[in-house]
Amino acid sequence: MVKEYRDYWFHIKGFFIGDALALVVCAMAGLVIQFVLP
Repeated sequence: MVKEYRDYWFHIKGFFIGDALALVVCAMAGLVIQFVLP
């Protein structure tokens, strides 16, 4: 685990995966709010 922690690509991949997941969650929340609160 320490080897992966010191690897820059580990953090870069984690950033993009987390960013993509957050974008999907925010888009779904926005759609729900758009239809619930017209």
